[in-house]
This record gives sequence, structure tokens and C-alpha cells, in this order.
Amino acid sequence: MARITAGSSRSTPRPCTSSPCSTRTPTGVWAPTGRGPAYGDSVVKLLFPAGLTVADSFTPFNQADLDRFDADLGSGAVMLLPDQVAARPHLMVAAGKEGKVYLMDRDNMGGYQRCGPTCDDVVQSLPGGTVRGGSYGTPAYFNGQVYYQGAGDVMKAFQVVNGLLSTAPVSQSNVAFGFTGSTPSISANGASSAIVWALQVNAFGTGGPAILHAYDATNLAIELYASNQTGLRDQLDGAVKFTTPTVANGQVYLGTQTSVAVFGLFPVASAPPGAPTNLAATAVSSAQIGLSWTNSPDVATGVKIFRSPDGTHFTQINTVDRNTTSYTDSGLAPLTTYFYLVRATSQAGDSPDSSLASATTLVAPPELEVSDVAVAEVTLAWTRTADDHYTVLQSTDGANFSPVGTVDATVTSVAVTPLAPGTYFYRVQAFSSQGSSALSNTVRATVGPVSVDHSADFASVQDLNANGSVRFVENLVRLTDGGGSEAGTVFATDRAGVRGFRSRFTFRVHEGTTPRADGFTLIIQSNSPTALGPGGGGLGYGPDRPGPTRGIRNSVAIKFDFFDNAGEGTNSTGLFTDGRSPTVPEPGSGDVLVKLDGTGIDLTNQNPKQVDLAYDGTTLTETITDLFTNVSFSTAYRVDIRTMVGSDTAFVGFGGGSGGLTAIQDILSWTYTEQEDNLPPRAPSDLRVVFLQPQDATTSSATLVWKSNNSYTATGYSIERSPDGTHFSPVGSVDASTTSFTDTGLTRGTYSYRVQALGSSANSAVSNVDSVFVGDSTSATVIDHSAGFAGATDLAANGSASFVMNAARLTNGGTGQAGSAFIRDRVGIATFTNTFTFQIRPGSTPMADGLTFTIQAVSPTALGPAGGGLGYGPARPGPARGIRSSIAVKFDVFDNAGEGTNSTGLFTDGRSPTVPGSTSTDVLVNLDGSGIDLKSTDPFRVDMTYDGGTVSVTITDTVTQASVSQAYTIDLVSVVGGNVAYVGFTGGTGGLTAVQDIVNWTFRSP
Repeated sequence: MARITAGSSRSTPRPCTSSPCSTRTPTGVWAPTGRGPAYGDSVVKLLFPAGLTVADSFTPFNQADLDRFDADLGSGAVMLLPDQVAARPHLMVAAGKEGKVYLMDRDNMGGYQRCGPTCDDVVQSLPGGTVRGGSYGTPAYFNGQVYYQGAGDVMKAFQVVNGLLSTAPVSQSNVAFGFTGSTPSISANGASSAIVWALQVNAFGTGGPAILHAYDATNLAIELYASNQTGLRDQLDGAVKFTTPTVANGQVYLGTQTSVAVFGLFPVASAPPGAPTNLAATAVSSAQIGLSWTNSPDVATGVKIFRSPDGTHFTQINTVDRNTTSYTDSGLAPLTTYFYLVRATSQAGDSPDSSLASATTLVAPPELEVSDVAVAEVTLAWTRTADDHYTVLQSTDGANFSPVGTVDATVTSVAVTPLAPGTYFYRVQAFSSQGSSALSNTVRATVGPVSVDHSADFASVQDLNANGSVRFVENLVRLTDGGGSEAGTVFATDRAGVRGFRSRFTFRVHEGTTPRADGFTLIIQSNSPTALGPGGGGLGYGPDRPGPTRGIRNSVAIKFDFFDNAGEGTNSTGLFTDGRSPTVPEPGSGDVLVKLDGTGIDLTNQNPKQVDLAYDGTTLTETITDLFTNVSFSTAYRVDIRTMVGSDTAFVGFGGGSGGLTAIQDILSWTYTEQEDNLPPRAPSDLRVVFLQPQDATTSSATLVWKSNNSYTATGYSIERSPDGTHFSPVGSVDASTTSFTDTGLTRGTYSYRVQALGSSANSAVSNVDSVFVGDSTSATVIDHSAGFAGATDLAANGSASFVMNAARLTNGGTGQAGSAFIRDRVGIATFTNTFTFQIRPGSTPMADGLTFTIQAVSPTALGPAGGGLGYGPARPGPARGIRSSIAVKFDVFDNAGEGTNSTGLFTDGRSPTVPGSTSTDVLVNLDGSGIDLKSTDPFRVDMTYDGGTVSVTITDTVTQASVSQAYTIDLVSVVGGNVAYVGFTGGTGGLTAVQDIVNWTFRSP
């Protein structure tokens, strides 16, 4: 497989394949130990044939801490060194999870001194973290150097001189390995031409491939080979922990989960191979095309695969094994034609090209969601994927679907009506003009009262959506399954009323590590049934440490926490809000921590427990009962859940997390019942002005839409308008099945609106307020901050954003920041011109992460995630969303997911502004080589226009005058959901930071 071998080979002593490992001589055995009461976390010398009695030992001074924190010395093996010319000639090395390297005298190992960090009686100790992440294998030795590959470190070589190790590595590699590190092997031609071989097994837990690395033993910075450098040609099967390369007779042998792989030299080729024949291409899905061909009988080392968008300009996309005759090309755009050719290759060169083959990808499945439930009506919305039409399918049982309507390819939202009270299931089928079709996901909507009833078990889970690590197994919900670094959530797919409710659930935490970690939360949130927060101490809800970063926003969570991450203790409950860290309350947040020590409730044990929650609109009462001991504990929280989540309805469910320590966390049963008798109708929410339409030269009409929130007791809606945002008067009303209104006769000025549901005995609370600026045909709408942002009262600053030094500062150099600044009133976006200047400065070195110009229909206070999310979307691609109904043009200076450190691009609907998703129409533009370097700290001017079909962008470095342009084809009105929206900027930082300023800005809309 590989191209590297050696004339002859010598390998290191037999490697460690489990932990702990021992080293044997004709008279004894030296072995490290794990945790235990006798000789725990020690290295012992056992004599034989005298019954393997302990003849000598060494125990670190901090053995008690090693035991308490599961940092045992026995995770790594000892290695005996060749005899040294020194006062102590018989040496050996040992290292464990602490990453400290001990050099010991085999004749006098040092015992257990217990007197502090400087009195371990060994020849030498290199400090903790020398082997970062700890040692889980055996080091290697060659020509006076000891080689360690830690579980979270690069490979390091330490020189042995005069009986001591060098205190710093004499060389190190550039590739960091994850858990479990590696046991290196060495091949050499006598004392020269040495190669260090190491197997990277980071992907063992997911079945991903192992990676074989080869380094120059005299300088580990020189990587000679890696099996992932040749595409699929040398790709190994699934990784296995503690596997060690074995070198013999010029070949390297490796074990994987399914095979034994042998690396060595290919046969010598005297001429290039013949061309492959019979190339064929077939569409597999909306993002994949399958290829097949016939190889020439000539000797080849691999087959190169090339792709083209036009049949003329080809780019190599991979190389596969010489015996491979098929390949699946992935990550393609839907409904797009691609052309392919293949070439065989060898040491003598490439073959001629094969014949061309082409195929067109299929239509992508739409992403369907329930956008609202009203009286006798369900509103559906989906992503646009078809170029012909869509068919909407309905079911009452989730299994048998029937068409209820067909719409053309430009329509992505419908209202299904009339509907009787009950539960309905929907799908949308997308059709392409080429004849392919694809079904969306299935969604569920309940017209009328909503309840969750899994009082018996979770045998049927049609009403639930699982995210992250969550699995439905054994008729229960498993939030985490004992794996490390997990985060999972599960939510009911119907929005439930939150003004008053009762809920009961039972849970059990068991197995995993000792101690177990971390815990779980009951979550009420208004975002999406796919919402997912961080793992570890974040419990699937918020960050694992207090700070400015947020997890699931617009939310309330009750936690059940059995590991101390930030001072909360190992047995606590409490109430946390708006995605803050569910560890300890942040000052001024109103969050509450309740420690359970001494209450009779111990969350660290494995007993099943029951939780009862009751909410009356003001007080949330919590009772925890241990079902084994029958001990109960109650507490209460004063909380306005409606205000916290921003709606009278929300998604209810659970989140769980684990980190380096783990647990199996199971929800065994769950019920949730709305308690809304005698309450007014639910308030409408998400009020938006979506369209302005000129009526004549001086007047216009404004169209409003809102969500009913399944307000099944409403009798109608009253619409109110204000000229100043304070004094409102009714301007119209509609019946309970209508969730839109058009206000006419508006002259130039700013108008604010709100809506109220009408009831038979009382009216609801009012909705949010939404504002729009109405122009006329005599003059344009202009946002003018060409001179800076002094007195910027027309803008709302959110998160980390502020107006300082005449600039709109999105992030100020702090970590974990997300900031946004949007115009307070909607403006027209059907066509526009837009010019602004921005500057990104350190912060840290390197700087991170970047900023966006965003147009969105949500709110002037809209704010997305921090870090690589740039205050707009998630930091990683996936199903989660940030600011919905939006577009963002990004300016990105840090590589979070493969986007590079100098990129722009257009992203939509709150998706991660890193790299485009496989089913999205988002665009990434790498600016390397363009003359524009966003990391330069120069001010950049951006000139942007939209003509109704194309967003044209020019970026100019105001110092060098270099410029580059991009054009993005997009139906902005369709994506945003109207011809008026909020315009502004977002920015984010993570662990690395930047000061990100908008220096000036002018936006003009006819």
C-alpha cells in the first residue's frame, strides 16, 4: 500500500496492547500498576521463580491524588534502557495518565517517599504534561533517544545523555494524536536510516479509519508518509485502540477492526499503465454520483479520479487503490450535472484519460417544519429544493399518507385547513423536471390541547425528536450511553403551553466511569425540536463554564447534576435560563443553584428517581423522590417562563451531557399536561411586517403576519398601530383562523404594530412589537452612518456589541463573544445599495473569528452563536440554526470547519457560516491569492448591490487598493420572507479573539 520501506528492520521490544503492561528480564518482571489499595499507581519489580514476590517498587508522592482523579501510572508501560555509562547504569522509563516521565534505577527504584514533589527518589522526573494527554502505551528507543506519543500530543523524542533524559524534546512531530496516543515502532538499516512508525487511532469510537504515520527518527518534524495522504488508496479499515505497527522484512503490518493490512513497495513499472475503460456515472442521491470502470491489466499503483462542472476543466478529487473499480463522489450540489474521467497511475506516470461520463444529481429532500398551528389550521414551511413542483401529504396515524395539495416550485409554505381538533402528520415530496423526487422529513402537529403521555414507557416515539447522542432503546430515552464527550437532547415535536403545567418523569443514572458525570436537564425552549447545547458540564443545555457564551437561548432548564465542574458540587439541582452554563449562577442572572447534600437525595447513586414539576404561572415547584428509599425533597423557584422563552408555547424535553467521565442517563417515563383552564387565549408571537406595497406616489400598504401558537380558545385578533412605538390604537381585526393583516393608506414615516388575541371572557397579552419605515416615490430610504456611529439611536446593539470610538464594535477582544447591531425599523430590501468599512484587529494571535453583514426578518435584537458562528449561525455545520429567515455575507479570519483563514461567502437561514451544507445553496469563497487578506488588520471597504436577483459584492483593501468581487444569485425576498427586513452586522469570537469594528455604513433602498 505505502511507498516507504527499509532495507532491513529492527523493532522495539514487544509493544503494550493492554494496560498495565510489563517488561521482563531473565530474573524479574517490572510492571506499572493502576489504582488499588496495595502498590496502587506504582512500578513494581517482581522476582521469579520465587513466586513473583515484590522485590522493589516506586510510588509517586502524589499517589492519593492519582487515585482520586483516575490518573493512574499504570496506563502506560515501562521500558528498560540499554546499560548506560553513568553512575546508575541500569535505567528504565515509565509514564502514565499524568504525563510525567520517570527515569528510574532498576537496582534501587525509590520506594514511596510521601514528602512532596521534589523527593520522589528516582533518577529524574520530567514534569506532568511532558507527555500531554498522558501515556497509554510503550515508548520506543533508538540510538540514545526515547520516543513518546501521548494521547493528545505530538510525538516527542528525548535524548539520553550521561544517564539522564533531556528536559525538553530534541525533536517533535507536527501531528497531534488523540486518545489513546500510540506505541511507536522503529525500523532501521543497522544504526542508520531509521523510521519511527506510529498508528493514529482517534476514530476508534466511530469506526473511522486508522492512520499510519512514518517519521524520520533523527528529526520527527520530517513526516515521510501518512496513509491519509493518498486519498482512498491507502485508507485503512476501522481503528483499534492500542494497535502497534509491526515491521519485518521491509513491510509494515497493522491490525484493524476488520482486517490485517500490509504496507510495502509496489512492483516496478517500466511504462505508464493503460487507460481504464467502460467509465459510467450514475446519480445516487442529491449529493452523490457513483462511478464504475474497468482497469487495464497493466501494473498500476492507483487510479486517479477527476471531476468537471463543464466537461472541459477537470480537477483531481481522489486517488483509489489500483484494484478498485468503483467510487462514490459525495458533497455535490442537487440537480447539477457533473463530468468525470479516470486515469491509472504508476511510478512511470499516468495513463491516457478514460472516456468521459456524466450524471445529474437528484432533487434534494426538503427540510419540513410546522411554522404555526391556528384554529382549524396547520401552516407548513420547507426549504426550496425542487424545480418542478411539490406535493403535500397528510396522515392521521404517521404511516398512511394521502395528498392534500400540489404547489409549484416557487412556493415553500402552505396552510392546511380546515382541520378538526386532533393530531396530524405531514410530508412534502419534491419533484424535479428531470423526473426524480424526494420525500421530506415527517412532522407532527396537534390542533387543540397538547399533552405528552409516556407514563408507561417510550415504546412509541412518533411525538419526539432525538438529537446528538440521544437514542430510543429498551423502551426508554437514553440521553448519554456511557461514551465520552456526549451531548444529546430530545424534545416533543408539538409546542406545548407553558403558562401553567404539570409534568412527571422518572430517570435512572447508572454505569459509566467512577465517578460518573455529568448530568441532565429538563428544558423548555422556543427555538426548535432540534435544539442542542454543549456536552460535559453543559448537560446538553449551556456551556460547561460560566461566561458570555450561551447554549440554547430563549429557554428555562431544571438541572440534575452529579459532577462538580465549576463549584456546583457533585449533587445539585437548580433553575437556569437563556442557555447559560448550568453549573453555578452568573451574577444578576436570577438563576438558582440548589445543593442536595444532606437532603436524602443522592444523584450520584444508581437508584431510580421521580421528579414532579408544577407551574402556576409564577412559581415552579420541584419534588425529587428516590424510588428505592422513598425519600423526597422539594424546592420552588419564582420564574416567568413565558417571558424567558418569549412565547406562550414552547418545545419541552430533556438534554444530557458527558465529558471525560461518563454515565448512562435514562429517562424511563414522562408526562406533561397543560394547565390552562380559565386562562385568556394564548398571545400571538413572531409578529412581522413582511411586505410593503406602493398604492400611489405618496401612500403604501403594509402586510403583517404572526403566529397563533395553537391558540384554540381565541375568537379573533385585534391589530394595533402606533406612530411612536408607545401609543397604540386599533386599526383592524380578523377572525381566529386568520394570521395576517394588510394596513393601507400609509404615508412616509415609521409605524409600529402589535397584535392581541380576543377571547370570550378576556383577551391575551399583546404580541411583540414590529416596526417598519415607509418611504414614498419622491425620495429613497437611507441609513446614513457615513461619518461613523456617534449617537446611533437608530440601531440596536446586542450581546457584545457597543458603540465606541465612533464605531459599531461587534466584539471587543474578549473570548466567547457574540454581538449584533441592527436597524430598529424594517427597511425595503427588494433592491438596494450598501457600502461599509470594517476593520478586524487582535485580540489574540491568530485572530478569530469574523463578522457578517446580515439581512433578517426576525428582530432588531436577533443574535446568533459565538465563535465560528460569527454571531449568525452555529460554529459547525449541522441541523441547528442561528438567525432564521436571513442571509449573511461573511468575512471570516479563522478556520473552524475547513473554510480556511481568509474567506467570504453567502449563507442563508441561520446555517453555520463556515462551509456550505450539502443540501443548501450557500456559497463559500476562499480569498487566498486574491490580493485580499482579511487578517492583515487593514480597513476594508465593501460595496454591495442587489438588483432583485443577484447580490454583487466588491471588497477593497483601503491600504493596498487591492480588490476582489463576488456575485451571488439569490431570491432575497423569498429567503427572508418579505420585501422588508432588518439590516445590520454580527460578529463572534471563541477561545481566540479579535476587536471587530464597523467604521462607517450607508444603506440606500429606493
